[in-house]
Amino acid sequence: MGERKKTKRVITEPKFGKIFLVRFIIVLVLLSGFAGYALYDLNEYVQSERHSFIDSYMNNIVSLTKKIYEAEPGSNKYIAALANLKAEIALLQGFDYTDAEVDINGQDIEVDDTACFTLPRKDEWDITQGEDYFDTFNSYMIEDISYLDPVKEYMNGRFDERKQGKMYFDFVRDPIFERRETVGSFDYFREYRLVTAYINWKDQTFIPGIVKVVYFNEEYEIDCTPADTKGYEKIQLNHFRYCESGARLDICYRINPAKPSDKYYRYIVPYKECEAMQPNMKAGEPYYFTDREHYMYEPMLKNLSWHVGIKARELSVFKLAPVSFCLIIILYLFTAALIAFVLAVVKYQRDKTVWKIFEYRIKTTEAMAHDLKTPLSAIMAYAENIESSADDPDKAREYSRNISNRVSSMNDMIEGILAYSKSEAGNQSVSKEDVDVVELVKQSCAEFPYMLTDINGTGVILETDKRLLKQTIDNLLSNCDRYGDEESVVDITIDPKKLVITNKTDKTYDDVDSLKKPFVKGEDSRGAKGTGLGLSIAENNLNILGYRLELVSEEGTFKAIIHLG
Repeated sequence: MGERKKTKRVITEPKFGKIFLVRFIIVLVLLSGFAGYALYDLNEYVQSERHSFIDSYMNNIVSLTKKIYEAEPGSNKYIAALANLKAEIALLQGFDYTDAEVDINGQDIEVDDTACFTLPRKDEWDITQGEDYFDTFNSYMIEDISYLDPVKEYMNGRFDERKQGKMYFDFVRDPIFERRETVGSFDYFREYRLVTAYINWKDQTFIPGIVKVVYFNEEYEIDCTPADTKGYEKIQLNHFRYCESGARLDICYRINPAKPSDKYYRYIVPYKECEAMQPNMKAGEPYYFTDREHYMYEPMLKNLSWHVGIKARELSVFKLAPVSFCLIIILYLFTAALIAFVLAVVKYQRDKTVWKIFEYRIKTTEAMAHDLKTPLSAIMAYAENIESSADDPDKAREYSRNISNRVSSMNDMIEGILAYSKSEAGNQSVSKEDVDVVELVKQSCAEFPYMLTDINGTGVILETDKRLLKQTIDNLLSNCDRYGDEESVVDITIDPKKLVITNKTDKTYDDVDSLKKPFVKGEDSRGAKGTGLGLSIAENNLNILGYRLELVSEEGTFKAIIHLG
């Protein structure tokens, strides 16, 4: 079998967006485990808190159901327990996506939209330590929820309890708010106080009178008194010592008036009936039924003397803790983006450096080929002319001189390329000696006899490499001779800190530093005299000597500044 041919790597310009996207996806995958664990832990917590909340209401509901079961139907004890039971069911349904149902001797007790408040059984505060709460307070249910329409309609629905309850439910179980009284409390949005009410003591129902709404520390009084209150006794509730600002009014609009999804059922069944249904069930304790078990035991449950059941929707962690959920996702995405950004920057800078070197090599090769091709083409043309002019010695000599000039030009170009290569590599030997910079400049100026110069400065001595510094000055003066205005004076100023060469020109360069790049000329035409390496060599030489070259292009002038210190 033959050897597998290696595919040559193609170097392309790096794209930061693509590099970042690849690393972002990788980091997302790597961090997904941490994010998943955080969301799982959050879900376990909020679900547990929700179930604890439901269990606390279920315990109250079971306690009241027992009282109703044991009381004589129609008695005051029965009516009071029934009113308290309905209040507990209403509160549970008003604060959660849950339906509660109580079956007593075949009678189903359910509660729809309602409102309630509690009042001591005596006309003043008198609770004995350890006495059962439900034996001390009675709950009173509203006769008709429509009596509270003035509250809902007040100030263009500002106190619409259904909307406010939804807002409460969206945030109250979120761990980020639970320890903040201003958010974790139901009263954060509003609180209702019943100042006056019309009560039917027998049925323990009421009609509202004056309702006080406390909203963000502002108080509003709304009169809900209907035209007909016959059969009800008016009570001034703010006269009671425990509710000087009025009795707390709980308006309980069911959050889920439609049938829930029935994901799970929870029943508390009484006494010996448990053993007949399931050996491991204990009387008075919650039992979770699956859909199949509920279907199997529903007929038996209906035949029990009494039982309590709830149907609760399965709520996602996002529904129970939207802010914490979003914060975890945002933190997850932000962390992944930050890590990916850092990794992408490192990768991009590295690839960009490789690309620039590759691009620089290609452009340099193309520039060299172009500059060498011009004299070679001329040499070939002159050679053909010599061949066709064998009978004319004068023309042959002229063509020979032109060939010689082109060869000389190519030789200068190759020497310049070699000089640039050495200066760029920085492998030139440096021999330091005391150099009189003014005298060195004068020697360089003597090589350009037709260029007018004005030298200012004396007594500047540097310990440096004379050869490299002179080559630099020669290249800068050559640049002035080649591109400066004819018959203009080149100003040269020398002091211990810098050497400034200024010449007049009709050219202005927006990106003057680009002239330092190799094979970049001060004219658009590549056929212009020179190789475009002079400034590149000058800058490399100065870097070797520890100096710095600065170019300044202004309107009418061009400056080359050598910073010596």
